[in-house]
Amino acid sequence: SVYQELARQASSHSARRDALFRAAWLSFHGRDYRQAITLFGSYVQNYASQRGAQDAAWYLAWSTYRAGDLPTALELFGKLAAGARSREATQRYLYWRARIQEEMGQPAKELYAQAQALGQMTYYGVMAHQRLAQSEVTLSWTYPGPMLALASLEAGAVELSDPDEVPLEPPPDE
Repeated sequence: SVYQELARQASSHSARRDALFRAAWLSFHGRDYRQAITLFGSYVQNYASQRGAQDAAWYLAWSTYRAGDLPTALELFGKLAAGARSREATQRYLYWRARIQEEMGQPAKELYAQAQALGQMTYYGVMAHQRLAQSEVTLSWTYPGPMLALASLEAGAVELSDPDEVPLEPPPDE
């Protein structure tokens, strides 16, 4: 991109830094997550103490997540959470770590609880609360379905040849 070329040719440190961030940002918004990972990774490595480094680290983690590299994204969000400068940032990183853990089939309830504990009236506090509530509802509602279907079969209320007709209510007592 033009910004990548500017980053290579810029004579000043700040111009190279700004062009690299813009090139990475354009890759990210163009959904070229692999290129965004490369460019944001370069930015974080070369300008870790500079303006924009925290944003670049966020976009690096998010691009990694969007590219489907969940283990690396989990690690990056963990580093972000450990170095966060505010409760809101910590909450955001914990929330996304929990989401990734969920996608990886790992328990996430503790991370959601930690995120929620940092502030219940923030966006990520509410989102963490909803995820925790969903997991409780899901657990209570997924178990009866198979048992109800089995009870219906045993009572003769449905036949095996008709799987779409499983009743939502238990069979009446006779």
